[in-house]
Amino acid sequence: MAHNFVMMLILCYGFDSRDNLFGKLNQYNEFALKYMSLSMVLAVAEPFAERFVRKKVAVTVKWNRRAGLLDFIFRKRVVGIYAAVLFLLNLARIFDNNFWGDEAYSLNLIQRTVPEIIKGTASDVHPPLYYMFLRLAYLLFGNQGWAYHLVSLIPCGIIILFAMTAFWKKFGAEAAAILITLACLSGNAVAYNMEVRMYSWGALFVLLCFYELYCILQRERILHYALFVASSLAAAYTHYYCLLSVAFFYAALLFLALFRRRVSLAKAMASSLCMAAGYLPWFVVLLKTMERIEGNYWITTIPTVKESLRYLFSNQFKPAAWGALLLGGARWSCMKPAY
Repeated sequence: MAHNFVMMLILCYGFDSRDNLFGKLNQYNEFALKYMSLSMVLAVAEPFAERFVRKKVAVTVKWNRRAGLLDFIFRKRVVGIYAAVLFLLNLARIFDNNFWGDEAYSLNLIQRTVPEIIKGTASDVHPPLYYMFLRLAYLLFGNQGWAYHLVSLIPCGIIILFAMTAFWKKFGAEAAAILITLACLSGNAVAYNMEVRMYSWGALFVLLCFYELYCILQRERILHYALFVASSLAAAYTHYYCLLSVAFFYAALLFLALFRRRVSLAKAMASSLCMAAGYLPWFVVLLKTMERIEGNYWITTIPTVKESLRYLFSNQFKPAAWGALLLGGARWSCMKPAY
């Protein structure tokens, strides 16, 4: 029963297969072959995984307020196995040749020369960085559907590694597990980790930019300022909405420097000037794009704060969002000091 339960989870949430299983097994030989193959792989892998866990994963349960059962649940090896399973579930979905209109535009564009790509995306509504990544995959692997999907999945892998290392050290195991879950299982992640568009890269760069801003506020170092500028430039050259996001980060940095004295004004100004100088070559293109699409863009309304919050807990996003909140609340209650 457990074996078939895992199979159903993989089919339902990994491959979005919602049809009647019994009917598909009896009607489609190709589906039955895939199901049996996956079942055999899981059957062989299970005893090896169990043996690995028994020998390699040491469990120490401490029963007190500050280190309870959650210390067992979120041990690094356990979270590592969890992250690997989620990543493999995403990886299994890259092997197809199904692309919709915007993806087809991406694939058509990257088969041109680099100057033509820059010119083409300048006449569209997107910066060029993502297309350079996609162009590189095209040159390395040829016209392969899995390679195009893999380019969009790479940011997910980077986020997992980031969560297991620097993010874990800074914010702890629970926050790292939540980040991994949202990066692999949220509705948007499931879509954009595969879609041949720039959104997964934009999410990665904005995340790294915010992290570096947090590090700057904790302890000012030239390295953090340099990484802050680099990640913000990468975000800005990936999508205009990402440019808007990092602009708020710079506004917050300057506000804290001017009015709160939290950071050095000279360093905040220098990083802002570096960002402006780095984006200046594309800024003219941005202005022309805004003039061209003014009053004629497909996004005609700006959602309210209430609508934005409601979106986070929509049916597509609800399990991961509520799970993250409950998990964070549970950990907070365990760590709360007694007075």
